[in-house]
Amino acid sequence: MPALDRQLSAGGQSIAGPAPVSALVLARIATQGGATRADVRRDLQPMVAHRLSPAEWRGAAEAAADDLVAAGLATESRGRLAASETGTGALARLLGHRATATSTWAARRDIDLVAKSLGLEGESSAKLKALSKPEGLRALVVQKAFGLPLKPRQSAARLRADLAVIALERAFGNKIKSGLGAGSGLSAKAGRLLAGQLALRPREYPSDGRLLAQLAAEAVGTPQASLEALRAALLRDLVTKLLAPAAPPVVLPPTRSAPLPANDLEPAASRPPPMVRPDLDG
Repeated sequence: MPALDRQLSAGGQSIAGPAPVSALVLARIATQGGATRADVRRDLQPMVAHRLSPAEWRGAAEAAADDLVAAGLATESRGRLAASETGTGALARLLGHRATATSTWAARRDIDLVAKSLGLEGESSAKLKALSKPEGLRALVVQKAFGLPLKPRQSAARLRADLAVIALERAFGNKIKSGLGAGSGLSAKAGRLLAGQLALRPREYPSDGRLLAQLAAEAVGTPQASLEALRAALLRDLVTKLLAPAAPPVVLPPTRSAPLPANDLEPAASRPPPMVRPDLDG
């Protein structure tokens, strides 16, 4: 299947969209001033290094740029690539919100693509703005990981109380929540002790910030909880999802109305008995 003929399902309709590598290249060039092919390879390489070797990435990036130009999603002039109006529209569908070529690459990478990795497409600007701060990103990562409502302005104390209730529910069942409400009746120390049981290595944390930092780092699989480390892990996870092979089609056995092939060597004993329609008495 040609790279740009990939069909993306959306609301029961088929919308032609760019293939995974082409989508990444399109996100890079649909920014202020566009990008040269060398810019594309350099800026996206840290995101794909865990899946593609340098030689593989070079070839994939070149092919994606050619495909985008050939499909009318990008233009190339004097060695610089830029997204066309059609390309900007395709990127907007991918990101779940209006995409403009006036965005800087830093904003596109750290806000738009990180939001895509977290599944926050189409969320309000307030939630996306929280991704630019360590505390905001950690909170959203933890809320997403534990199935909590996404609240970018939620305090660390409130989030810690919610996590403490989750820890109790896992230990004693959902009924415990009715007796504790939202966990506001727990002291800060008790709440951190309980919420700390959700970590891979349960322990008591000295502060809510340390607790959330550890849970956020574990949620994305990185040893550090700095803003840069969390972003890098989320961007790598996005690439992993985009490059994941499609699930193989499910092959159903032939129905009884369809005759088996003449060369079918399946033993008769292993075949299901034929369906018999019951009579009126039956």
